Amino acid sequence: MLSGEPRLYSRYGDGVIVEAGHFLLRRKHLSRVLKGEIVAMDPRTPVFQGTPGTVVKPGTDTLRSSYLKLARTHGGPIWKRMSNLNPLRPSDMSDGSCGEIANRLYDLNLKAGCQILLSPYFYFQDLEDPWAVLNLDLFEATMDRCDREPVLMVLAFDHRLLAQKAKLMELKDLVAGEAADGYAIWPVGLDETSATPETLYGLAVLTIELNKPCLLLYAGYISMLVAAITGAWFSNGVCFYERRELEVAQPLNFRPSCGYYLRRLRQRVDPVTAVVFYRMLRHLDLEPSFCSACDRNIDGNGFEGIATMPDLDLLEHNLIARRREMEAMSSSSDILTECLEKMNWVLKHKEQLSRIRRLGFFETWYRTARRLLEEPPHNR
Repeated sequence: MLSGEPRLYSRYGDGVIVEAGHFLLRRKHLSRVLKGEIVAMDPRTPVFQGTPGTVVKPGTDTLRSSYLKLARTHGGPIWKRMSNLNPLRPSDMSDGSCGEIANRLYDLNLKAGCQILLSPYFYFQDLEDPWAVLNLDLFEATMDRCDREPVLMVLAFDHRLLAQKAKLMELKDLVAGEAADGYAIWPVGLDETSATPETLYGLAVLTIELNKPCLLLYAGYISMLVAAITGAWFSNGVCFYERRELEVAQPLNFRPSCGYYLRRLRQRVDPVTAVVFYRMLRHLDLEPSFCSACDRNIDGNGFEGIATMPDLDLLEHNLIARRREMEAMSSSSDILTECLEKMNWVLKHKEQLSRIRRLGFFETWYRTARRLLEEPPHNR
């Protein structure tokens, strides 16, 4: 973790969601530097469903330290299986093991001072997947143990379900009988920059149909837009990927290589590319707007100062940019119309922006936002 990083989270964020393996590996340090900032902890139970190769040190048959601690904390069949480098199977689980895992994770949440509990969960590919039913069992076991903190049921499912309205209604009906305070939604494998309009629209449909508070995990720009129009919460990694793979973050990657977030283009780019983009704006007679972190590096250096911004300044810039985006959405009286206008600006200037390679997704986002405006999802 960068020196000064927690101070930035406190200044620009509303809290931090930590991954359980990271917390177990550096419990004392994270408890100290993130005191009062940890909103929730991701149990990361799905890593034990996959092949052992996802949790071992490269080129060895040894579990990574964070996952070793995480498997031991879960206990029961998870520890039994993973200590022998075998993936967990649905048949390994029972009511007793669900209760044991829920109790152990609840105790860990208490030690971290979490404000909200995310129940242990499994990833499921379809509603007929036995892992989907086990999710309900784990949630019920968590509710039996918890007596005061809000508990969110985590729905971690194949992102392709979002494009299937009938499946979303089945999912809603599956979880409707549970006493969840809300839901944490993780469409596994979703990349907002390559998803279809139907998939992105489906995220809004599900969020509304669940009819309870929702937390959108690993949120990209469209997820933030969905949160703004539905009243959901969201979380995103200011340095990490916006795609939602199970292996989204390396266990020990506490110091990622930060990209530079360009608000106009709704994406993180290499800082050198950011300099190129700002020069393009000048050619279009548009004056770039910079944050305080940028100003520290531009002063006396021109745009070129952005290309050599230290990681901490890049992180601060990204936090400020996201915060401004969120505040603009929250204060807007017609957020979808405003977003469409900004997306249309990019589409009209694609030729001038040809040196920016990743702009194709704007057409999909434009179609998604227009559909949300013209066909707003409603609770059934």
